[in-house]
Amino acid sequence: MKHLVDVEWLAKRLDRNDLVVVDASVMGSANQEAGIPGAVRFDIDGVLSRGVHDMLPPRQFERELRALGLKAGDRVVAYDADGIFSSARAWWMLRAAGIRAAVLDGGLPAWQAAGHEVAPVAENLGREGDVDISWESTRFRNARFVERRLSAGDPVLDARSAERFTGEVEDPREGVRAGHIPGAKSLPFTELEVDGHMLPASELRKRIAEHVDSAEQPLTASCGSGVTACVIALAATLAGHKHVSVYDGSWADWGAENSGRPVAVGE
Repeated sequence: MKHLVDVEWLAKRLDRNDLVVVDASVMGSANQEAGIPGAVRFDIDGVLSRGVHDMLPPRQFERELRALGLKAGDRVVAYDADGIFSSARAWWMLRAAGIRAAVLDGGLPAWQAAGHEVAPVAENLGREGDVDISWESTRFRNARFVERRLSAGDPVLDARSAERFTGEVEDPREGVRAGHIPGAKSLPFTELEVDGHMLPASELRKRIAEHVDSAEQPLTASCGSGVTACVIALAATLAGHKHVSVYDGSWADWGAENSGRPVAVGE
């Protein structure tokens, strides 16, 4: 299954029994009631995360996917109400669990712009799930791993805005300092997409090559809490990078006032 699909691809396959569509909208957008017909809510702000947006332990994640009604062999398309924002997080979580998943390019806005109908988003598929996950531990990493990668000279790319990266603005989360991981590089996720659509793979390669020596070099993505870091992970995957990981917890973990970890400000 491709990592990125467009609206027409999805529209032609929406009635497939083995295709599950999940609405992975977060924050204010998670309260929207209408979405792609047949979609179920992928609650990254709630039961599908711990802490801010930390990944669940594998077996707990499996239980939650079964509660959604996910079955063995299902393919999943994730979208969100902002275009491509939190849908990439859902895609990365599912891929980490060994489930074939893709992101809908343009998300719900593109679906509606194409003239397709919307319908209420369900809480589950109304069936008993039996999916068995196969966990790929290299996809989510912790602070110690990030420290080792930086010591080895491998890039850590930060998806937050330039202002948050440099510390020009305060972090929106209470108890989290302003600034960035020393040695990390700024690559705002907004520079990887236009109007909620990912840039072409050739352009993504150019953007990432500004910070990464080659497609073989290990790359770790970070952000505020591990959501938009997955947009970098998606971009890197589309650009052909093979060794990509996401710092689970990201700046909410590293920059916490009680973390004891160093913080850099400025560029």
